[in-house]
Amino acid sequence: MTIEENVPLGRLTTVGIGGPARHFARPGTLAEL
Repeated sequence: MTIEENVPLGRLTTVGIGGPARHFARPGTLAEL
């Protein structure tokens, strides 16, 4: 699992808006989820 800091959330939403997430976890597999 990758944990990132200050990830802009706009690129992950349908409408393209959103500020930076303080912490963002990106699981690589279903088991990590």
